[in-house]
Amino acid sequence: MRLCKCVWSLVLSLPLLCSQAGPKIEPRPPDAATILDRFVAATGGADAYRKFAFERVESSLVLPNGVRIKAISLRSRDGRRETLIGSTAQPTRSGVTKGVAWELAPATGARLLTGDAEKDALARSHGFDIDTWREEYPKVETIGEEVVNGKDCYHLKVTRTDGGQTEQYLDKQSNLLVREDESTKGVKTVVTVDAWATAQGIKYTSSFHMNREGQEISFVVEKVEFLAEVPAGVLVMPEEIGQLVKTTSVQLPNAADLMDHYIDSTGGPQAYATVKTQLVKAGMTFVRQGMKAELEAKIGEGGKSYVSLDLPGAGKFELGNNGRTSWQKNVMQGPQLTAQNPSKGIFGPTAEEVLQWKQTFDKIETISKQDVNGSPCYLVKMTLKNRKDESTACFDASSGFLVKLTTLTEVQGNKIPVDMVMSDYRAEGPLKMAHHLETLMAGQPITIELTEVVINPTLPESTFVLPPDVQALVEQARKDSGPAAHPKNAPQ
Repeated sequence: MRLCKCVWSLVLSLPLLCSQAGPKIEPRPPDAATILDRFVAATGGADAYRKFAFERVESSLVLPNGVRIKAISLRSRDGRRETLIGSTAQPTRSGVTKGVAWELAPATGARLLTGDAEKDALARSHGFDIDTWREEYPKVETIGEEVVNGKDCYHLKVTRTDGGQTEQYLDKQSNLLVREDESTKGVKTVVTVDAWATAQGIKYTSSFHMNREGQEISFVVEKVEFLAEVPAGVLVMPEEIGQLVKTTSVQLPNAADLMDHYIDSTGGPQAYATVKTQLVKAGMTFVRQGMKAELEAKIGEGGKSYVSLDLPGAGKFELGNNGRTSWQKNVMQGPQLTAQNPSKGIFGPTAEEVLQWKQTFDKIETISKQDVNGSPCYLVKMTLKNRKDESTACFDASSGFLVKLTTLTEVQGNKIPVDMVMSDYRAEGPLKMAHHLETLMAGQPITIELTEVVINPTLPESTFVLPPDVQALVEQARKDSGPAAHPKNAPQ
């Protein structure tokens, strides 16, 4: 269930390619993804962040009544979180462990969060630090420019997985965060950064103040520690919470059972096995640019595929795979050889991928329960064999349909998550397929509507033959690599 790195890289480039041929436009602020990536670079850079898997922050808070209290925040890259506020002996603790949001307070005891509080805690557990903003905020957009606290800032709106939104203001000169605004149930919270400091090559907010409905709380960070591994005994679910989970029967279904339910609900293994070829036509809309494209995909066995997109004003974009060599070409860039099969992931997992999931993934596990399209679904984390790349799939708790798929794709050397939300499942031959897909990649929203699906059409073998200019690239690559250079992997 991997999205095609090649096709989404092309998708992202389409608006840029079109702009090169179109009329001159007035300068506008950079896209939100670019601004946030600059923020990452200004605070140390992605490489510096990747060295660490655990973060501990000790702070002191001054409440509106003048009382000073201690707070400790613990975070790990695998989504575990814990906050301890108050006395060292009996702090109020809250966190997310194994997909369970919880709270443990001296006055009220142990409880599992539910409703909006649970959704908020789970959404905020996505990502590790500034470097993983794409995991925490699947949707980001530039609102404009604004002067905040005397600084020229870019104004962004970022949206979490639960739909919660935050407005961020980043200094155009330093690329650092100046202020964040958030409204929850009509209550507005404004966080203003006062100072920055550096620890272990990472720049962090060393002091800030928060104003909520006129009540102000100031924060001073006293100690920050980054570690390559999570210390033993840390970020472990408290015993009281573990007992509560057992007694309230909060059980997540087995991931393999969810996969089997998905297969059964969309046709069953025998139905999938009958699918040898597919012809799919769809309309593709680049929401932000208001551009529309017509897409046609022909999919054969053994990874063979041919995909074409017709975009008014930009011409025809083609992608293909003959079972051995992947390629793409367009009038702007000409023919290119690519590393990935372009048919995979355009409309979700292929029939072959669904049937072969046990051979594809080294490990799958159910990690939490979420809401997608207003309905609960179970989130499954999947790790590819022979690779550390992970993707997640959310299966509707009632229908079993795959309603959301998140995976990593590589664009210009950077791995970024791609979210695909699927709905409107309809029968097409022996299978049920999603006909409405909403994809978000690097802040670029794209909508796909399937208009025609033919199962097992007769596709001439010539459909997948490499075009002459692509074959010329293959021949040149073969000459450049030489007969002794990786003959098994050489393009053909």
